[in-house]
Amino acid sequence: MSTMEKQFTRGNLVSIVATLLTGGVILTSGITFLNKTDAKANANTQAITRFDDRLDRVINRVEGNMSSMQTSITSLQVASARTIAQYDSLSASLNEVKTSLREISTLLRGDYEPAK
Repeated sequence: MSTMEKQFTRGNLVSIVATLLTGGVILTSGITFLNKTDAKANANTQAITRFDDRLDRVINRVEGNMSSMQTSITSLQVASARTIAQYDSLSASLNEVKTSLREISTLLRGDYEPAK
């Protein structure tokens, strides 16, 4: 037993304590690092969720605006078609008036020859 007692010296004790302290520091640093990483991951997850929510709101707003614009465009197309139909009708009426005025003018000049 004398050899065993001689090997366990104050230097060995300091070395063992230093090794345990170093291991404790490394373990504590690792745990702290993991906790910070988890906190950052949670913060990033929350930030992504907030971003997704904002993006969804923007998309909904854009879709609503697009629907409103589509309704407006359809209304304008209908109004345009009506206006074109009215102008076509007016043009046809004016052509009839021109034809009638030519016939009246011809009658007044006395050059009228009835259609055979």
